[in-house]
Amino acid sequence: NGGVPTLVAPPGVGQDWTQSARDAFQQVESILNENAKPLNQAIENIEVFTDALARNSDKVDGILEGIAKMTGAGAGNMPLYSLKPAADLPAPPEETPDWRLVVPEPTTLLAFNTDKILTKPAPDESLPLEGARWSDSLPILMQAKLVESFENAGYADAVTRTIGDFASAYQLSMDIREFDISTSGDPEAKIVVLAKLLSPESEIIASRKFETSAPAKGSDARAYVDALSAAFDTLVREIMVP
Repeated sequence: NGGVPTLVAPPGVGQDWTQSARDAFQQVESILNENAKPLNQAIENIEVFTDALARNSDKVDGILEGIAKMTGAGAGNMPLYSLKPAADLPAPPEETPDWRLVVPEPTTLLAFNTDKILTKPAPDESLPLEGARWSDSLPILMQAKLVESFENAGYADAVTRTIGDFASAYQLSMDIREFDISTSGDPEAKIVVLAKLLSPESEIIASRKFETSAPAKGSDARAYVDALSAAFDTLVREIMVP
C-alpha cells in the first residue's frame, strides 16, 4: 500500500542457521578425525614425491624431450625426405602382360618400421638421424616407390599395392633386413631385403636375398638420403630387371 515491503523472519531463525553451521563443522571435524592418519600419510607422500621431482627435474626434462621427439611434437620445420622411384627402365613388351602382381607392405623388425632415418655407428647399434625423417614409415614408403617404379616401366595396369584388386595375382613379398647408413667408417648406405615371389595359390616360386650399397658424399642428412636413394634404385632394378 505504498509503504516499504518488509520481510519478517520468524523468531529463532538465526539460531537455526547457527545450529546448522555447528552441525556441519562437527561433521567435517568427525571426518578429519577419522581420516587423520591416511591424510597425514598422503601429505607425507606428496612431500616425498615433490622432493624427488625437484631432485630429478633435469631427467624429467630429458624424458619429456624424448617423448616430444618420438611423437614428432615440435618438429614443425623438420625436413621430410622420400625415396625416389626408379626411372629410365627398359621398355615393357608391346603385348599386354598376362600376369598381375600385388606388392604388399614389406615386413620388418620394429626398428625399421618407423619414419626415422637410421644410422649404424656399430654392427649392433642403431641411432636415428637428428633433424630429419622419412615422409612416411619406411615399409609404406618402400612399397609405394616400388609400385611407382613398375608404373614408370609401363606396368601400371598390372601392378597394385592392394590385395584384392586382381582376382588372381602373384605377390612380391619382401622383408626389410637392413636399411640404414653405416657410420663406423666412411658413411655408406646399405639395404638388405629378402624377396619372395608367390604364385596366385600362395606357393613360393622364387626367393632371393638382395644386398645393395652406395657411398654417402657427405655426413649430413641430404647426403645420407641421396646414398639410401641410390642404393634403393639399384635394389629396384635388380628386382625388376632379370
